[in-house]
Amino acid sequence: IDPDFTLAFAKSQLGAGTVLPKSGAMFVSVKDGDKPVILPGVRALAAHGFTIVATGGTAEYLAAHGVAVERVNKVAQGRPHIVDRIK
Repeated sequence: IDPDFTLAFAKSQLGAGTVLPKSGAMFVSVKDGDKPVILPGVRALAAHGFTIVATGGTAEYLAAHGVAVERVNKVAQGRPHIVDRIK
């Protein structure tokens, strides 16, 4: 439990026995109202070297707030899309 979402999520994963990755890529696609909420956590992961991959609106929001981000299409937007990226 933590008032900060990022820390609360990390604690929940550690408490469940999940080994958290120390590098790699993170995919982000959230509704407009959630973008300010996820920004601190995404910034922290980017600062630790994670590659941030996001769909259009989320990618624009993150880039506008100084986060290096790779934009990827949603499946309905055509290829290459996120499923292609995951494979």
